[in-house]
Amino acid sequence: EEAFSEVTTLSSVTFGSGTTAIGYKAFMRTGLTSLALTNSITELSQYAFYACRELASLTIGEGISTIPNSAFGTDGSNHHPGLTITIPSTVTRIENNAFYSSGATSVTIGENVEYIGNSAFRQMKNLVEIVIPGSVERIEWGAFYDCELLATVTIQHGVQRIQASAFKGIAVTGLLSLPESITYLDAD
Repeated sequence: EEAFSEVTTLSSVTFGSGTTAIGYKAFMRTGLTSLALTNSITELSQYAFYACRELASLTIGEGISTIPNSAFGTDGSNHHPGLTITIPSTVTRIENNAFYSSGATSVTIGENVEYIGNSAFRQMKNLVEIVIPGSVERIEWGAFYDCELLATVTIQHGVQRIQASAFKGIAVTGLLSLPESITYLDAD
């Protein structure tokens, strides 16, 4: 727990092939600007890289199957300007607040993600487009809440449930096409 937490002068870390787990708050509030999680890492704990405000490059290895609560989120200050996030096809779950208030401009969700948790991408103020793959069964409360520049949302066939406020406060204009697979749209 908290192995390198709050070491603000730490800008880069290299993981060896023997590294299989990153613990709770291990690199929270560090000065990391670049991060590459190797394929050997199979366990990522909550808050592992929380509030790493300078993060400009992120690679998530294919050993990860769940992105846990607040793993890469911030404290609401919309940091990580210009960050591109690619979630690999090995990931099946994106938990609550996983990328909360990230300044990412681009997010690609892997084709095997089944679950997007509460506020997972909330307040990503620079995100303009998102494609939700058909593998996603459930989009939880506020998943994309207050992504105020999010103008293009593509929800592929297969998505079944969209919870309350999932897309509240986005900038979508024109036509929004919902697939026939959606069986439940929640209200606030």
